[in-house]
Amino acid sequence: MNLSILFTSGPIDNTNFILGNVEVRVRNTDPSNSASVTVRLLDESLSPEALIDSDSFIVNASRTESELYSVAALSSFLIEVEIDLANRSDVITATAVQPTVTAFNGSSEFDQFIRLMVSSPEVLQDINYPVTPQLNLILPETAICSMASIMGDVSLNNIPQAGIDISFTADTSGVSFMPNPATTDMNGEYVTSIVVTSPKGPTNTAITASATVDGQSVQSVGVTEVECLPFEIYVTNNGSNDVSVIDTVTNMVVDTITGITNPTGIAANSLTDLVYVANNNSFLSVIDGTTNVIINTITAGINVIQFGVDVNESENLIFLANNGGPANTVTIVDGTSNVIIDTVTVTPQANGVAVDQQRNLTYVTSAFTGFVSVIDGDNGFVITATITVGGSPRGLEVNESTNTIYVALSSFPLVSVIDGDSFLLTSTISVGIVPLDVALNENTNLIYVTNQGSGNISVIDGNLDVVTATITVGIGSGLSAITLIEDSNTIYVANTNSNNVSVIDGDTNMVITTITVGGSPLDITFL
Repeated sequence: MNLSILFTSGPIDNTNFILGNVEVRVRNTDPSNSASVTVRLLDESLSPEALIDSDSFIVNASRTESELYSVAALSSFLIEVEIDLANRSDVITATAVQPTVTAFNGSSEFDQFIRLMVSSPEVLQDINYPVTPQLNLILPETAICSMASIMGDVSLNNIPQAGIDISFTADTSGVSFMPNPATTDMNGEYVTSIVVTSPKGPTNTAITASATVDGQSVQSVGVTEVECLPFEIYVTNNGSNDVSVIDTVTNMVVDTITGITNPTGIAANSLTDLVYVANNNSFLSVIDGTTNVIINTITAGINVIQFGVDVNESENLIFLANNGGPANTVTIVDGTSNVIIDTVTVTPQANGVAVDQQRNLTYVTSAFTGFVSVIDGDNGFVITATITVGGSPRGLEVNESTNTIYVALSSFPLVSVIDGDSFLLTSTISVGIVPLDVALNENTNLIYVTNQGSGNISVIDGNLDVVTATITVGIGSGLSAITLIEDSNTIYVANTNSNNVSVIDGDTNMVITTITVGGSPLDITFL
């Protein structure tokens, strides 16, 4: 015969919302037979109580299985555990399977322990539970700014429900959803995005999804960690001898760093919170990103220009492309000791530099020869390849995920595409006039190219190597360097002639604001 036993926790009070999660653990001590288990989480604050979540699973002989449920948004809840066992007596059933609940507070620390009690085994032959809609909510472990998606589905009696509006709320301020509500498709599935709009360190947030299905209100609650730390944009202003610091939350200049003469190239190390600025033809200034104060000045570099500085964060090394002087070289500075550790000879007029941290390779453009040199950091900084791209190459960028390098050819309206495995030129892509710099988003595999001559930005689909959009900034604005923050999918462009920075929404390809900075901004980075 088949026997079912229903265990219940009884109402558990959580009016102060101290409890964040509960773990339901089912131990089957029977050495021979498995047990079929159904766990139901019910909201006891409603009348009648509402089913919040329901899961079924098998606990094999002599095994233990567990499920975790979020109760962060419930003021009172109830746990039901139904055990189905075959060919056993009441007594054996009651002793063979023992479900327990462990409740945790908001810090995931042990808070209380409840052994589920049942007065006596009871045969539940025909339990006529009402047909309750099932609303499933799937959350990411972390949600950073606007890059995290929520998904799930709605069903009634295991039949997908289309056209159902799902509304979302969060118990943390500055967290919203887009769209809200989200509507289920023909498969009963929905998707929306978490948007963190205010500066926020890692914060555990309870998210509630609510819907009305067949006249019944249902909810599902989950917990995720949201975070949106504000970045700062650093812009070298060659004409005003300073560096502008922009707050990405307010899109306002919040600081101006002086004491630098004719700053050009710039790069940052997010692991050390340091920013490196090439200036005065032969110096590298080190800025503490936590205070925006110059903490060191290193004699390094020869006429390093825009795009000529990059950092290997993993190795804590700074690379400077030397565009002038008797030697055509790249200077390598140790970020720990601030000492030059090597100088690598490349082809004339070293111009732009980009680091592949994953493979410890550095790519250097030489505008005079039309070459890209490849420096191997794992092999004594030797040149392992020289790639002909032509067309006065300037800025470049590496997509480490696809191992592809994109190079702007300033004398042609082209971007060269290099295969990082073979070091071969695989294609060229037509873009605007006088392309200068490149930025990319590895999450979307989109590449952005500043076209100074045509006053616009070409958007390239890295999967197809074709231009899919063109963003107008303005002819005569002097588009120069470009950088992109993947967390918010926001693009920032330094405009040399108009003394400002354009801010572009990567989702819509629209310029959302323009920020006035110092004179003749050349290069840009963020920290």
